[in-house]
Amino acid sequence: MEEGIHYTIDENIMTEVSDQKEQGCCLAFVLADVVSMVMRISLSDRTALASAQPLIDYDARSVSKLNRMVSYLGLESEESYPLTRVHRDWDEGLYLIRKHKRYKIDNLQQINDPDKMRTAIIDNFAAGGKRYPILCSIDMNDFASSQTALECISTLEPYSGGNLHHSRHASSKKHKEPDHALLIYGCNTMSEDPDHHYLYVKNSHGTGWGMDGKSLITFDVLNYILVPEYEPLKEQQQDEEDAPMEEGEKREKKVTMVYVALPLKTINTECKIEDPVALDKTLQEVKDANADGVMIKVAWGIVQRAKSTEYNWDGYMKMFEKLRKEKLKIQVVICFHAVTEDDFTIELPTWIVKAGKTNSDIYFKDRQNNYTTECLSWGIDNEHVLENQTALMVYDGLLRSFQETFKKFIKDKVIMVVELGLGPQGELRYPSFCADRGWKYPGIGAFQCYDKYMRDCLEKDAREQHFRLYTSPPEIECAYNAFPASDAFFRSKENFDSFASCYFLNWYAKQLVNHGHRVLSLARRIFGKKMAMNVKLTGIDWWYKHESQSHAAEVTAGFFTTCEHDGYEPVLKMLKNYNVGLNFAMKQRSTTDECGLDSDALVYEVTSLASEMAVHADFEENDTDPVPLSSWNPDPCKNIQSYRTVLQKAVEDNKKHCYSAFTYHGLEILKNETKEFADFVAKMHGEGPSRN
Repeated sequence: MEEGIHYTIDENIMTEVSDQKEQGCCLAFVLADVVSMVMRISLSDRTALASAQPLIDYDARSVSKLNRMVSYLGLESEESYPLTRVHRDWDEGLYLIRKHKRYKIDNLQQINDPDKMRTAIIDNFAAGGKRYPILCSIDMNDFASSQTALECISTLEPYSGGNLHHSRHASSKKHKEPDHALLIYGCNTMSEDPDHHYLYVKNSHGTGWGMDGKSLITFDVLNYILVPEYEPLKEQQQDEEDAPMEEGEKREKKVTMVYVALPLKTINTECKIEDPVALDKTLQEVKDANADGVMIKVAWGIVQRAKSTEYNWDGYMKMFEKLRKEKLKIQVVICFHAVTEDDFTIELPTWIVKAGKTNSDIYFKDRQNNYTTECLSWGIDNEHVLENQTALMVYDGLLRSFQETFKKFIKDKVIMVVELGLGPQGELRYPSFCADRGWKYPGIGAFQCYDKYMRDCLEKDAREQHFRLYTSPPEIECAYNAFPASDAFFRSKENFDSFASCYFLNWYAKQLVNHGHRVLSLARRIFGKKMAMNVKLTGIDWWYKHESQSHAAEVTAGFFTTCEHDGYEPVLKMLKNYNVGLNFAMKQRSTTDECGLDSDALVYEVTSLASEMAVHADFEENDTDPVPLSSWNPDPCKNIQSYRTVLQKAVEDNKKHCYSAFTYHGLEILKNETKEFADFVAKMHGEGPSRN
């Protein structure tokens, strides 16, 4: 027989009784109280008071949405996010970029089985348990009556819903579904008769209900419970994260790490190592050159190929084990996009492609309704269109699966960097210049916001800003290979710099940044603040110095750089906010005056901004640590001359920009020129400029 317990959460921990009034938002009120009290118990923050309003605005009714809100998005305080009780329009992107403190827990565990609910509650409130508050859902029936609730607690005859005993409080009718949420703040199992065990509950109907908003119920009225899970950082772990770098760490950061990109087809579509013998030989060559490690692309279309609920990491696990054995570091690129390398292509997962066949608006579209299946539209970040999941929920699932599968490699610093693919080819940009739509360099590309969800987003923004005349994308000619001088929108400053055009271009660029905020916030939550992460950006330098000042190719890609605007500053501020590095490079193109090409000027603009940005948003104003910069060669080496040019340029650029890492692409040439590559690695390791 279980040992009896009698425990209630201390009054100093309890939050005040709320009154949801006539609004049907009990889940929001109870869960906000649960989060607040968990913070008060675990962190001794007796002032913690999470607001229920974000849950109301998010319309969090399902357990999955509740969990997403409290474990990923977090709840602001009532001070920064005041309670109105009324559901308002929700914009997750705007919520994510707000700079206010948030309360988060790790998870909500839903339990439905009666015996398991009883065990979980007793274990929680027993000596040695967490003693956290627990959310429960019941059929209220007559218990909604203030008088009934008062009688239950004053006479110690808990509400039973008419299931077992205390017929005086039994309901005259029984709901099929739970209709109300309550907060369990204690339990009493001291009686030898289990039928007389009961729970202390707090309601959200004001202090006029029950006894100051509280009453008693039996275990058998529970429909389900949500048990909060939260493991605060140990003091030692917190100190380690917040402590300044040791001298040894600073000296180590002076070295520019060199990675070698492994071919995409190293892992085949069945998630197996395609040629283990060839891989072993390649890894030995990388070691012989003294390179630090390898870069490998993790293809979404391999890992989550067949079903949204299944992840296959077998091939990557075997390869990572080989790398650990060879003492090589790993740079992982998470590809939330289709990937092509030479003659090998990995499409998006088949279940995504299937969804796209019935709803092509999950992809970016141009004005003529053309679309590419390379990546998903940012308009579906919060739309339940992927087997009833949003794109963010899908990204979250993959990243969590990766982190859980390879947490040992992360902890042991075998996996050093995670790069997140945020758009086509893994780059943060719109797919404005795609060869499969006929684009050829140096065409300006085309705007990509004509899918249903991006259109809806623009319409909503325009109405909220009271710009009702601008609720649709502009009727701009879709000509991927046009030049600014021949394009009706870009050839005249009076046109592209008008009020209407600036509003649209600002909105268009803002969606790019908001998408970055959403994914990086999600990733930081999963990987923690110490994991090195990168975002990839390739310079778009054609038409950079054209006389029209339109920066047309940059603008269609999502960087609002016309006239007085700097399209890269919001991106770098976003990276700074999450302590995420910038992996930046320029393709080598033929220089012609006709297309206003100026690679050096663009590189200077972006790298200068990066060096001016403090890494953490909460650093002191005089702290000038730069956004970490890394680079790679976008043009894989095909011959010895291009190989030598790439290596020489990387060394020269590193002296200017102090890269944290460089990733070399072009394995075949390296195999034949290992000694020359070893000399290059030595220069990147030891002859770079001082980073003090």
